[in-house]
Amino acid sequence: MAFPSAIGGRSQYVLAIAGATGGLGLFISKAVLQAPYVSHFSTIRLLTRSTTSAQARELQSLIDRAGGDSPGKLIQVDYDDSKSLGSALRGVDVFVNVLNGDVPQNVNDNIVEALAKNKVKVYIPSEFGLDERLIDVDVEIWRLKKEHVKAAVEKSRGKLKVVLIYTGFFLEGIGLWTGFDVANGVFTSVGSPNFPIAYTARADIASATARLAILSISPSTADSVPTDVRIFGSSPSISQIKDFAEKKYGKKIVLQVEDARSWKKELLESNSNDLLKWVRLFAGEGKFDYTEENHRELVNPRQSFWKWKTVQRHIEEGGIDPLP
Repeated sequence: MAFPSAIGGRSQYVLAIAGATGGLGLFISKAVLQAPYVSHFSTIRLLTRSTTSAQARELQSLIDRAGGDSPGKLIQVDYDDSKSLGSALRGVDVFVNVLNGDVPQNVNDNIVEALAKNKVKVYIPSEFGLDERLIDVDVEIWRLKKEHVKAAVEKSRGKLKVVLIYTGFFLEGIGLWTGFDVANGVFTSVGSPNFPIAYTARADIASATARLAILSISPSTADSVPTDVRIFGSSPSISQIKDFAEKKYGKKIVLQVEDARSWKKELLESNSNDLLKWVRLFAGEGKFDYTEENHRELVNPRQSFWKWKTVQRHIEEGGIDPLP
């Protein structure tokens, strides 16, 4: 699906990004400040707690290089202050939330209030991971996320379009913390190592988010964007990733399999909120398999906007490392 046409060379939509200088937010901010996305917004508000951080200075440099033609503007915000956040969202059409999922409840409450008060039309909450519709256990962070989205829709009296973007694992996060121990030549799967697992590079998540922001606010394309959007760059199984790594490093890697039922039993009995342990379990249960139902063609038809980065390419280029 092509972009809707910008009016008079630049659309009049106002975009705001919370967490604009964070680990994923920086990628999204840089994406929307550049072609082909930047012309679709008259104003891009990059919300951050500090406008003097290294990441903020990087964004300001990108804005300055546009020579006064950039719609980007860094705005310092106190998310704990409802008035500060409300002011930042005044006149905003699309709000992208890239704050950490474990922000204090009062911050989520302030977001809900600001969305409704300013009549924001499109809201992309902080998801970017597992399709929460598949979660069959009560884990606090996911429960709070669902409650937040429900509150936002109810407070806005059904006039808010919500787009939840499920990206699987961050591609750059493949490493020891997800069971890939290259140094010791051991990969560990919780449950089956043969289920496809969605992985998406942060740059690709950024491009997809920019695309969905534009498609969701434009009258001619808004209806094509569902509430739940699944994307991925590639979806190899842990067994396939082992093969990629063996080829890269020229060494044999042992694949160990943890019993999923015992793993889950321990998590439930301890009432665990350890997201890492939960997502590793869900991967072994096939919950990160987005191959049958996804929206890759909606956001990036025939890879005409960018080429998805794959796990195999990531390993070939730089190997398996922790998320920087």
